[in-house]
Amino acid sequence: MTMTNVVVWNMQHQKGAANWDRLLDWEPISGAGLYLLCEAVPVPERIEKAGLLVKMHGSTKETGCRCEGDKCDHRRFSTAVASPAGSEQLPARPEVRSGTWIACRADLGGIPVTAIALYGLGDPAYPSYWRSTAKSVSEIVPILQHEEYGKRVLLGGDFNILAGAPRYGGHDVLATIESYGLVDCLKARSPEERYADPLRHKEMDACQCRKGPDCTHTRTFLKPGAPDIPHQDDYLFASQELADLLESCDALPLDSSSPSDHAPIVAEFNI
Repeated sequence: MTMTNVVVWNMQHQKGAANWDRLLDWEPISGAGLYLLCEAVPVPERIEKAGLLVKMHGSTKETGCRCEGDKCDHRRFSTAVASPAGSEQLPARPEVRSGTWIACRADLGGIPVTAIALYGLGDPAYPSYWRSTAKSVSEIVPILQHEEYGKRVLLGGDFNILAGAPRYGGHDVLATIESYGLVDCLKARSPEERYADPLRHKEMDACQCRKGPDCTHTRTFLKPGAPDIPHQDDYLFASQELADLLESCDALPLDSSSPSDHAPIVAEFNI
């Protein structure tokens, strides 16, 4: 048995080129067995030369995006699966929106898994982020139900659903994901006694859920104009077989000096 990390990260497209290098040299996230990425810009050639193999959806001219023209804004919001072992993109694709999700078959410590990176894209066709995410989740349901591909699933990304907010439609989307047998890794394996940590204590007390020491949310997003509200809108879900191998899961500390406005989620699996 060996420890293998899975990292979920919104790379923030404005900083994406530099953040590709952080996958190689930023110690908290480098050396992972699998990366599920959002807002990824085109991959610099040096990244794959260094041995990190990437599959992307949305960074090049894609058929099917309703914008279609060369100025399509959706293309900057790319999803990606990266792995030192490489991966094979599944034939399934988003129906109309480039960059909303990508699904690949990948190897995680010798175990074949279905890796899905999903982004809650802001889209004029949908009145709210969570409805956009609900559409993407509906598109991946056939994968989750597939006899082979649905056995071992890792689904992660910036869903743009605020976990700690008062109950709203986004929480129903999270419940839908869980209804397919997927486990919320941050909830399942967040550090014990985290309320004793001064930073987490402050964030849990400030969470919109108002549950203090009983808060189950983890800050992953630094919202401009509201830095004191510890939002979570990034997630990692795992099928039960993989969740049984999960040793730990947490998000890195996040502040204005961080390389993205989203914190990477780092999950450690004992495989």
